[in-house]
Amino acid sequence: MLNISDNRISVLLPGIFSPMKYINQIYLARNQISHLSAGIFTNMKYLGILDLSGNNLKIVKAEPFAGLQLQQILLGNNQISHIENNALNDSSSELNLM
Repeated sequence: MLNISDNRISVLLPGIFSPMKYINQIYLARNQISHLSAGIFTNMKYLGILDLSGNNLKIVKAEPFAGLQLQQILLGNNQISHIENNALNDSSSELNLM
């Protein structure tokens, strides 16, 4: 588990999580993240829970979540105005937008 919530993080560099391929939970809640780069979660086949709630996300694109098999993704308390077609269809069994 990686919990870096409440840290004023605004940018996640591509590949930042690459060395952590066995992590099963990432908590990034209540930061200032406004964009997720394509492939940011590449090779994270064990990632089951991803908490992005309370950030500044406006658009949810498909590329950052490609290949993930999440059990839960939390996106509540963002400013989401658009979720790209198929962005989360294959990657999550439970989507929480509240």
